[in-house]
Amino acid sequence: MARNGDGLFRRDATWYFKYRDDCGVYREKSTGKRKQGEARDYKHDFLEQLRQNQLPTDEAKWTLAQALDKWMQFRTDPSEGIGGGRTDLLPPPQRSDRVRATSQ
Repeated sequence: MARNGDGLFRRDATWYFKYRDDCGVYREKSTGKRKQGEARDYKHDFLEQLRQNQLPTDEAKWTLAQALDKWMQFRTDPSEGIGGGRTDLLPPPQRSDRVRATSQ
């Protein structure tokens, strides 16, 4: 695999690059592009989103039920929510929160 100065390499007809994720692990990413200029732009945009923490996380794969469970846990458990256990910062859960989450 010949490497060019832009950190891209080609496999079959598609351009790829390697990057280090937020845990310090090197990962390989396909640009899905066949033209080097487009692949370079894709890499630049991807790395910028990575730096700004704008890439989807595991939370993006949650179902609505999982998100509601986590939200209710956040609203009712002071150690999970605002202030890391300081109950004086956490407003009490409202009745409407419980009704809204369970009525669906």
